[in-house]
Amino acid sequence: MAAAAALLLLLRQLSTRGMAADRSYRAGCGGAGDGMRTGLGMEGGQQRGCIVKYQENLIGLGAEDSLAQFCSEIGTMDSPTNIYAECMQAKVKEWYSNNWEAGKTQPPKSTEDGKLYTPAIVDLFRILTEQVMLDFQEAERQILKEPASDVGLESLCAMINNNLHCYELSSELNSSILEALPQNYAEQVNFEDTCKGFLEVLKETVLQTVTVIFEDPGVKDLLVKLYQNDWLDGMVTEYLAATFADYFNDVKQYIEESSFQRFVEACLERTIVVYVDHLLTQNNHITSGTIERMRIDEEVLMDFFTEHINWTEVKNRVRVLADLRELASAESLDGFTVIYANILEHQPDCLPKVVEKIVGMREGIPSNETIEVVQECKEIYEKSLVDGKPKNSCFVFGKLKCLTD
Repeated sequence: MAAAAALLLLLRQLSTRGMAADRSYRAGCGGAGDGMRTGLGMEGGQQRGCIVKYQENLIGLGAEDSLAQFCSEIGTMDSPTNIYAECMQAKVKEWYSNNWEAGKTQPPKSTEDGKLYTPAIVDLFRILTEQVMLDFQEAERQILKEPASDVGLESLCAMINNNLHCYELSSELNSSILEALPQNYAEQVNFEDTCKGFLEVLKETVLQTVTVIFEDPGVKDLLVKLYQNDWLDGMVTEYLAATFADYFNDVKQYIEESSFQRFVEACLERTIVVYVDHLLTQNNHITSGTIERMRIDEEVLMDFFTEHINWTEVKNRVRVLADLRELASAESLDGFTVIYANILEHQPDCLPKVVEKIVGMREGIPSNETIEVVQECKEIYEKSLVDGKPKNSCFVFGKLKCLTD
């Protein structure tokens, strides 16, 4: 019974068709709810049209014709989401009841190692995994392909919560099934990996939520000024942190704490990637003023993000900016190679091309010396590879547009 209860809760959470119909129904009726029952604020033809549309929606969601007609005639304008969930629950109850009965009459089958199981019961949960959970996850991934700003911050936050809830429900269902079934059944229906799929969708949704922030016109206007005069005057990073604070207050209210931590980490990583990308593509010379402003940026970002996540987590990510600042301020040719070798210790995928770009921004370094530094760094990089590849990849250099374009 515990497995059945968890299954019904999960199906209600996964009622995507019902939610879609609910949105369509409410939009088509001008957002009316109680107004539909009373007819307030609606012309007679508009009201009749909504009732007809509502009846069609109920039939499309699995309600019997007679029930749909009865509901529309008496003015019971319940949410199509609820109607769909109720229909699904009734179907599933009938489904698993029939499967249990079939399991009593069908002869057991045997696995390769001689374990017996009844196909009807095993197929019930296998189909649940393949046709419900996976389909739901794929449907959400299709939504994530839409522009983040079109989906909207609140809708994305709701998706984050939905997937966390679905993961918890599906894990509970999986555990209940494994506990309730004999071992030979349980080996056939474990869908733990499918449950984890909800967490993968959650992570993808968190990234899209961060994208909403970085697509904000005000944020874009600030980022294009990185490493320009306004940035040197302290009119970029401080303002960016203030904008982030407004978004963070909203997101923290909308989503669970565990998901908020993921969100903050993703936003920090995106920030570091953008800062490094702009550093390596800007056309100004690196001066002592540039170096000092880079140091202040690190402090501003540290102060802001440590208000929300662990200091060590922030330090490990901001360290990339500190490393590049040290590289940009190297006092000698040997200094470049020593600092680059140190960077590779914790950023193994930092290509020599990064050194080439930064050295090229320094004033007073002859081209022949630049070539010599880059060549030495290439040799250091090649020696650091394991089987021709970096020991591991950090979150920055593989995402830089200036290195992948």
